[in-house]
Amino acid sequence: AGLIEYYNATYGNEGLYNHPPAISSFMVWISYAGDLLHVPFKIIFRLFFTSLDFVIAFYILKILINNPYKYLLTSFYLLSPVTFILSAYHGNTDSSIGLFILAAAYYLSRKKYMLSGFILGLGSWVKWIVFIPAPALLFVIPGIKHKARFIVSAGCALLLGHLPVLMKDPDALINNVWKYGGQMIQTTSGEPVWGNRIFYSKFALLYSKFFNFPSAELFQKWLDWYLGHNSVLIFIVIVAYSWLQRHRRDGIGMFKTIAEVFCIVYAMTNFWSFQYFAWATPFWVFLSPALFLAIAFFTSGYIWLLYSFVCGSYL
Repeated sequence: AGLIEYYNATYGNEGLYNHPPAISSFMVWISYAGDLLHVPFKIIFRLFFTSLDFVIAFYILKILINNPYKYLLTSFYLLSPVTFILSAYHGNTDSSIGLFILAAAYYLSRKKYMLSGFILGLGSWVKWIVFIPAPALLFVIPGIKHKARFIVSAGCALLLGHLPVLMKDPDALINNVWKYGGQMIQTTSGEPVWGNRIFYSKFALLYSKFFNFPSAELFQKWLDWYLGHNSVLIFIVIVAYSWLQRHRRDGIGMFKTIAEVFCIVYAMTNFWSFQYFAWATPFWVFLSPALFLAIAFFTSGYIWLLYSFVCGSYL
């Protein structure tokens, strides 16, 4: 009852509470454990999600078992500023999303379709965003029968974590958790920090110097429509791209597709929070070397400089 009241109290506010029921209960248990051990919540919470980084590293090693650079690539994940800043410093549940997706894809590559679907469904206990690469997984599963097993097991896991609140107050769960599409972060002067919106005003100003159409009002209507349908457009592109890459049925190929799906999300989204990089960090190592190095350099630099600025120190 307390959680439902909290959902309703924060709905429509800037401090919207968007975490699903299961992870919310888990955070309460973590708090109780901290009290018993006399460890502050902010420490024990971060410690748990930091430990998950090593579970992710374990799966990366298993996936890259035949790769001569497996230890180097796994070390990159653990030592990446994106990894340890977002789990051990920022302290959010987003760092666990990559684990659920990685484990689901790993077992799917071993033809354990029901286990794969169930693990992906468990990820929805943390955030629904875990389903972003679901089309990439679904399209590589052979046959309707195996696809159905994957979907049903994922649905059962999802219901296990959401049904208690869904039966009592479905509107609260849907509005706070399932309708949440990210944050549109901007500076105090109104400048966006991420997304295509950064270029809209510059493009509109340049366009107006040479053309009379569209008018500023019409351009704003187009912009509002795009922002209002941003998530739907991203979903359409993800589904189309995943279908085109459905031939990648081997493990490495599948992980590469997932990494590329997240590239699409990050490129197209206008709803952004810095910890969202944690979703995809485990998959960068499966990209081509050039793209992997470029993404590793820019994402690490982006996060490191951002948090250095916030902390007032490069250390």
